[in-house]
Parts: sequence; C-alpha cells; structure tokens
Amino acid sequence: MTINLHEQRQQAIGNAKAILQKAQLEGRELRDHEQTQVKAAMDDVKNLDKQIEGRALATSVMGLTNCDDDPDKPSGSIFSDADAKGIVAAVKTRQSYRAEVPSKAALPSTLVPTAGLGVAPGVYPGTAFPIASLFANEAADGPTVRFYQMSAATAAITAEGAAKPDSGLAVTAVDVALKKIATLVKFTDEFADDAPFLLRHLQQELTSAVIVAENASILASIGAASGIQTGTGTTATALDVIADAIAAAEALNGITPTAVVVNPSVLGTLRKAKASTAGSYYLDPLLAGPSTVHGVQLVSSAATATGTGWVLTSPGVVVYRRGGISADIGWDGTDFASNLRTLRVEERFATAVLRPGMISKLTLT
Repeated sequence: MTINLHEQRQQAIGNAKAILQKAQLEGRELRDHEQTQVKAAMDDVKNLDKQIEGRALATSVMGLTNCDDDPDKPSGSIFSDADAKGIVAAVKTRQSYRAEVPSKAALPSTLVPTAGLGVAPGVYPGTAFPIASLFANEAADGPTVRFYQMSAATAAITAEGAAKPDSGLAVTAVDVALKKIATLVKFTDEFADDAPFLLRHLQQELTSAVIVAENASILASIGAASGIQTGTGTTATALDVIADAIAAAEALNGITPTAVVVNPSVLGTLRKAKASTAGSYYLDPLLAGPSTVHGVQLVSSAATATGTGWVLTSPGVVVYRRGGISADIGWDGTDFASNLRTLRVEERFATAVLRPGMISKLTLT
C-alpha cells in the first residue's frame, strides 16, 4: 500500500510524540539515542512539508482552468463551488474568507488567440496566457532567492597524454527579491445579496489582471538579464528571423526551444504572410492557427512590446513562488460603515534566469 506525503508526515510526528510520551511516563529525560530519533523525525517533517508545498505549487497559478472540471465540459471557473459558497457565506455573516487558486498550466492546443481572448477551453474571457507556465515553478523559502547562473560549457577531442581544454564554464550567484503583485475591488452587501454569482467573476477578473502583470514582470526580468541572445530583422521577414533564432538556439544549447512568444501585431503579420511567387497565403485564413511556427509552440502575448518576439527554452528560467495566487475578502477602512467589502487578489514570486543563452530576443522593424 502506498503512503502519501501527508500520511508520512503524520507518521513522523506520531513517532516523535511516542518517544516523548514514553520518557514522560517514566519520569526521565530523553536518552541520547531518543534525542537523535526525535530530531530525525522532525527533520523528516520539515522535508515532507517542502515536498507537499512543492507539489501544491505544481498544480497552482500556472493557468486559470478549474482543476476539478471535466476537460471536455469545463465550467469556466477557476474557483470551486465550495469557494463560491464560502465567499457568499462570508459576505452574509460579515466574516473574511481566503481561497487558494488551484489551477494547472493553461496551454493552448489547436489555435493561438490574440490578446483579450481565453487560451484554454472554459477560461473566462479576458484571461491572458500565463507565460510562467512555460517554465519550471519552484517554492521560495524566503523573501529573497539565491540562484546560480551558468554559462555553456565546451569540450574537445584530446590526444592521449595531452592537456585537457578548459570548459569555459562560469557559475555566478545571483540574489533576487520576491515581487508582490496585487489588486482589489470593492463591492456592496447589496451586490452580494442580489447577484452573488457575480462574485466568482470578480475573482476571475482580478486573477486575470494579476496574470497580465506577472507576464510583463517575467519578460522584463528576462530582458534585463545579461547574456541573452538577440536577433533582428523586418516584420515582413518575421518567419525567417524566427527560423534563424530557433536554429541558433539549437546550435548553442543542443535542444529545441520551448516556445516563441510574440506581440499580437507580429502574430498578425505571420497570419498574413504570403508566398512571393504566387501571392497566396502560407496559411489558410479561414482555418484556426497557427499554433506552432517551425515546429515550436507559438504564443501571442500583449506583454511583449510591439515588434518584439522571444524564443524561450524552458530550462533557462525558473519562477520561484511564495505560495500561490490568493483571494481574500475583508473590510478596508470605512467599509463596515458603508456596507462595503473588499476583494483582494495577490501573489509573490521572483523570476530567475538560470541560462541567459537559452533566451533570444527578436527585434522586428
């Protein structure tokens, strides 16, 4: 029988308690070996807590689709029915309520929307693609995260007895502070009483706003990193510029990039690209697409500047999070006297660019 992490944690705590209780019943201090056992049990609890938190993060924040939904019949909500009932009850009883947003990565499958449209079935309109879903997401242990940037190493064939070449590998420690993104909205008790179903949409809209701001912050951090690759060209030749950037990334890193992220205006250019010989569209304008470009996932995001594109490779970036996106309802200032409630949605995270060489910024004029 498989024991899950929570059961292992309870078992470790139980073992430590049993040792303490035995010593208390015998009216004595802990013996040396018992102290060692108790310490080992509590160390196990700490490690299990980190694993539990890490697994929770793996299914949170990266998208806005309800995890409990049937993928073939999505409800369109990022919050469960229990959350919805809890929020309505909190409003009516004048209590506060906190909901953790449990969500998976919202990855497009058959078509790439422009800004302002959902990117996964069932997502409430207006939701942006979460760029963080393209990278690994890890738990942050404190307000500042230390990570290590690593340059690419090289190797060469050497003769027997000859000196081995230096790899050229450089490792640099970088400390980055977590950022907080937050937003809030006020609503009246009458609003909650007369249209309680709209509370869920308020949460969705504020969560979407947090994701939009998060996207901009992640790309800003990536763009500020020293050592990223660059590519330039004209908007008319965007397909060629992207192809060259993908090839350069494969040559440098040995792996194919994960995604190409472009401004919606660039996506529009790609959709309208025509063959110079016949003047016909490369893509049928009456069909959905494109979802990929040169075999790499294509993402449209308004967080990118006009005439800008990014070629991203997942191992190059890690997003560190201090918990997930949280939604809180409470009072602020004179809310109580005015029959108002305040809904706040926020998160804390940091973007770590581990391998700048796995990032390419494309500038199209």
